Amino acid sequence: LLTIRDTVFPVIEIRDGTQEDHDDLENIFKDQTPSNVANLYEDFFIAKMIADKDENKKVLVGQVNDKAVGMLAISTDVNVKTLCMNYE
Repeated sequence: LLTIRDTVFPVIEIRDGTQEDHDDLENIFKDQTPSNVANLYEDFFIAKMIADKDENKKVLVGQVNDKAVGMLAISTDVNVKTLCMNYE
């Protein structure tokens, strides 16, 4: 059986994040993050992260039908020691 991806999954558009995406993205973050971890972040941290973008930091948003459904935050400033301490 061969099926076209669009018949199973919606088309996802990728674009630069905007501060207006905060509400949709915050709900996703809270739903998918343990509360003890989510509580470590300040209010509107996603909007602040998007506002602070520059040539070294960027937030990309995936959207379906004009609604943000996911995000990818990328940066050239990576603390490798912290990364290694938290992930295998």
